[in-house]
Amino acid sequence: MFKKITSQMDKLASKSILRHTALTAAVFIGFNLVKNQLDASYAASNHPVDYATGQTTFSAEAIRGFYAHMQDLGTLDIYVKTQIIDFGFIAMMMLMGFFVGALVSRVGPAEGYGRKIGKLANWQGFRSSAAQSLISSKTYFRSICSQTRRILQTLSRFLTPPRPCPNSR
Repeated sequence: MFKKITSQMDKLASKSILRHTALTAAVFIGFNLVKNQLDASYAASNHPVDYATGQTTFSAEAIRGFYAHMQDLGTLDIYVKTQIIDFGFIAMMMLMGFFVGALVSRVGPAEGYGRKIGKLANWQGFRSSAAQSLISSKTYFRSICSQTRRILQTLSRFLTPPRPCPNSR
């Protein structure tokens, strides 16, 4: 994977610096558009804690409490949408790291330390974004599935047709 990423970085470095800078600017604009949408959706979901706390809480019990809070407010569906936007945000972070890292690495000579450090930074950025995505996805989906299961169990009690009384005919 490292070789694949660095070969893509080399391919990008073969483009003109102006084109590379324009692509980096486009990714930066896209990143900010997704970030603004994520912030607005997170606020609309009425999540009980700030974004950073919500994304770094890995206690299933605490997360279930957050979901119960949003369910009571009727905004849990907005939060599900927010999580999907969050995956796009993480992807944009990966692209940002790739394009900016590749741009910075072009400062030095092709075989110099600057290029090597840029490639390493690119790889580390990719790995950390992927790890963050996997951890938050696993925690999110495990918790939301548990919450959904409880909701369905509660609803099934009310949706089960009543049994006829034995003496009623």
